[in-house]
This record gives sequence, structure tokens and C-alpha cells, in this order.
Amino acid sequence: MIVYTIIAVIVIAIFRALHLVKVVGRENVPTDRGYMVCANHSSLSDPIYLVTAVGIKPKVRFMAKKEIFKNKLLGALFRYLGGFPVDRKGADVSAIKEALKTVRAGGRLAIFPQGTRHSVDGDVKAGAGMLALRTGCDVLPIYIPEKKWRFGRLKIVIGKPFRPTPAEGKPTQEDYHRAAEEIFEKISELAGK
Repeated sequence: MIVYTIIAVIVIAIFRALHLVKVVGRENVPTDRGYMVCANHSSLSDPIYLVTAVGIKPKVRFMAKKEIFKNKLLGALFRYLGGFPVDRKGADVSAIKEALKTVRAGGRLAIFPQGTRHSVDGDVKAGAGMLALRTGCDVLPIYIPEKKWRFGRLKIVIGKPFRPTPAEGKPTQEDYHRAAEEIFEKISELAGK
């Protein structure tokens, strides 16, 4: 954990210096329970900005495309920092179990509802909605600006935690997609704040 903390502090300090990061809404970050952190995703650096916003402790777990883990060194580093692989082409049961376990154990799970890098108006996948409905956990919406100019200002906005509207009865794929849309609407609302 000490090595993780040192690496995280150094990386965050570099990113804060490069982009003059300002975080609005940090008081909204839950400290007493597990939750999902959901943000828009427009660049490879978004996971670092997300951790910059919510803090490094406890560790934030990330679902990441399995291709990242093909490189043994990069994969080992990413696992150490809280990442775990997901096969985005189908229902990856092991990744879903790991995500559910993280939240149910009181951890923090980061997921990008768009599934991959998009502009803030890109389509969303049902995964974030499925995890939110199946765990019943709070979702912490975060907006990360799409344009990140080196040495420019970057305002990350954290919204209030909420729970997507529950399904009536056993959730369906339609319910999961609706919940994911609801999560992304909350993220999009933060863009203007």
C-alpha cells in the first residue's frame, strides 16, 4: 500500500501541475460506504483525473479493456493500481463478479458508462446501470472536461451521490440501459457547473 500511495501522489502531483486542476464538489464524496464512481471518458488520462478528484484512499478499482493487460509489465502495474480486465465484446462474468464484490465489500469502483472514449454526448452502455441496480449502491457522478490543454485550467466537477431509479421486479436489459442513461444524464448536467 505504501508503494501505491507514493506512485499515486507523484502521478497526481504531475497531472495537477500540468493542468492546474481544480476540483469542485469534493464534499460530495462518500466516506462511509462502498459506491460507484461514474464519469465521462474522453481521454486516456481520465482515470488519473478521476482519482485526483476523489482521492487515493481507499484505492479506486477500475474496469479496463482486457487488451491493456496483454503487456505483462503494464498489466501487472495496472492490476497493482486497482485495475482489472473486462472483455467488452460480451458478458464478462468474472469482471462483473469482481466489480460487484468490490462495491459490496465497501470499496470504490470506477466505471465509464460510455464503455470507451467518446465525447460527452456519446452513447452509453448498459454495464454501469446493471452494476448500480444489482448492488443498490450510490453512484457518484463526475464530469471531467474533454479538452485538456497542457498548463491550462481543468475544472473537475463532482455531483451529489444518488441511486438510479430501481426496476419494478427483476431488472431487465432495458432497465439496465435506462439506469445507465440516468447516470450519464447526471454526469452531463455537471458539465455546465
